[in-house]
Amino acid sequence: MTKTVSVAARLTNFAKQVQVAPVKVPGFDGALYVREMSGVDRERYELGITSGAQDKGHVRAMLVACTLCDEQGKLLFGPDQVAEIASWKVRVLIPLAEKAAELSAITESDIQELEGNS
Repeated sequence: MTKTVSVAARLTNFAKQVQVAPVKVPGFDGALYVREMSGVDRERYELGITSGAQDKGHVRAMLVACTLCDEQGKLLFGPDQVAEIASWKVRVLIPLAEKAAELSAITESDIQELEGNS
């Protein structure tokens, strides 16, 4: 039983470690970071896209709002700022969204499906 608890504890510790990665945005002078989502974060993201009237059609902007962070992983924006993020130029939005999707196991197919449901 001790060995099972040890494996469970190790797995839980590993699974809660959130990866933070730098993103190079052409023309931006400074470091930008995105973090991977937890299971709860991913559920909130998908629910926000499929049911949030004000965020409909802003699949990538919502993804950036849910993942753009500082170097320690603290989020910089919240769901209430999706419209602002959606107004950013594509050269900023796309690299951030692509890296966030990669870290959070969100495929282009997932994004297309969410866009179809928005």
